[in-house]
Amino acid sequence: MAQVMQGFEQTATALLVIDMQRDFVEPSGALCVAGAAATVPQLARLLSWFREPGRGAVFHVVRAYRADGLDVELARRPAFWRRPAVVAGTRGAEIVPELCPVAGERVIREGDFVTMDFGASYQGYCSDMTRTVAVGFATEEMQ
Repeated sequence: MAQVMQGFEQTATALLVIDMQRDFVEPSGALCVAGAAATVPQLARLLSWFREPGRGAVFHVVRAYRADGLDVELARRPAFWRRPAVVAGTRGAEIVPELCPVAGERVIREGDFVTMDFGASYQGYCSDMTRTVAVGFATEEMQ
């Protein structure tokens, strides 16, 4: 992992784990993205690396739709009504176990308004967040 992150200023980096939920990752998931499950072990190693002290901040970005689908994007509603996916409170909306958040990691839900403003001060030197790393999968439609 050190080789992957070589050259990153560790304390000025954030890891965003996006949509790594059962309905997107597991083969039986309603919106399974081809190849997503195969990436989980590598993402788990990256997440473990970020969780070490001084390595940066971790955020989990998830979707969680209402059961009636009224909060689903209009373009996705027909597919949702055929086979509901990532419904709040269901197994499909859960983050896969290998990537679940731990204490201190923030879960950001679709629709949350978020401003990220990170900074640090050390011996009179002040710095702002300079890098963000996003991981996860987007469906073909989302791309």
